Amino acid sequence: MYKVLLVDDEVWIKRSLRKEIDWPSFEIGDVAEASDGEEAFRLATEYEPDVIITDVKMPRMDGIELTRIVSRSMPDVKIIILSGYADFELVRQALNERVIDYILKPINRQDLVTAIRRSIDEIGKDRKRREQDFRLKALLDRSLPLWTEKCIYDLLHKELDEDKGAELARMTGLFLTEEPHAVLLIKGSETLSVEAIRTAYARARGESRTPYLILPHFQTEREYLLIAPCQAGSAAAHAEFSCHITCIRQFLADTGEQVHIGVGSIRAGWRELGASYREAVYACRQAALEPDSGVVLYPKRYGRKETNEVIEQIKSYLEAAYREPLTLEGVAQRFYLNPSYLSRLFKQVTGENFIGYITRIRMEEAYQLLMHTDMPVHQVGEYVGYENTNYFSKSFKKLKGFAPAECKKLFR
Repeated sequence: MYKVLLVDDEVWIKRSLRKEIDWPSFEIGDVAEASDGEEAFRLATEYEPDVIITDVKMPRMDGIELTRIVSRSMPDVKIIILSGYADFELVRQALNERVIDYILKPINRQDLVTAIRRSIDEIGKDRKRREQDFRLKALLDRSLPLWTEKCIYDLLHKELDEDKGAELARMTGLFLTEEPHAVLLIKGSETLSVEAIRTAYARARGESRTPYLILPHFQTEREYLLIAPCQAGSAAAHAEFSCHITCIRQFLADTGEQVHIGVGSIRAGWRELGASYREAVYACRQAALEPDSGVVLYPKRYGRKETNEVIEQIKSYLEAAYREPLTLEGVAQRFYLNPSYLSRLFKQVTGENFIGYITRIRMEEAYQLLMHTDMPVHQVGEYVGYENTNYFSKSFKKLKGFAPAECKKLFR
């Protein structure tokens, strides 16, 4: 139900309005009265009317001044002004104060009814709009964390374009600047939480208010990423950062949480966070494999050595699993690497591209089978990982210079 406040210094006008208007038809259940602007404003702050119908000329405070005050302090209230012809200039000024309408005296009942209906309709629209805004905000509040995690995932695993990066910074207040940051991967038990890590990190860095981010790693309940601001360049800065990490682990240990922490190298600029992330994942996996090692700082332990070590591990895996369906994306995921990064790194270290390396392994094995067994071509192709015999034959001929079927004739 709506509420109306009638403001006029002439009692008979207020009585007439009460009698002649069918207030319940507008879902108006309460009509209050005031004799001047001062009384009306004082009553409005307590009564909280939806609509004020006010005369212009009244003692102490006139209707124009009341309109100005109400429109600023109670912007949702709809105002209808009653005036004579001589008040037109004053009314014209008031129309800039979000007045719904003005009715000339003597009052035409139908004009007033139309103005009241318009006021109630606008109130209904305003309430519906606020309700929609509230629902939208609630939806955004629920979806923003997921959207943020998606953007961070893109930031760490893919190329995050400038527009998306700017939107992420605007929506979350994150740190997408060229300032140095490092990524930590913290692995604990099922009781480990964002709140515990946030408290530990706050204890470690003291009074600093620089923005940082903590979020689940692939939505798991045991691993969390901490993207932390750092000071780069000096040995003292690196020592301070190492001290922070030690404090985090110690605080969590004091709460009964035994964790493994992998720390990526400090990188200048948000575009390089993906490299720090990959190092943190590798370091954390190593820390979990070593019972006595709670923290592994990638730059301190590995430096540049890990590049060749990882590629050698991948080569060993490919040589053992060449018969399985292998993809760059699948192998990258297995070794916690970005696919495009793995592709560049593999080429850089081995001199071969990823697919070419797998193909060469398969064809060497196929050649040996063709030379030293009686297996038919289609079985050899299936054995080394090719379901399509024609594709296998074309690949074999492209690499060896002759078809599989010719192998036995040429070399046996």
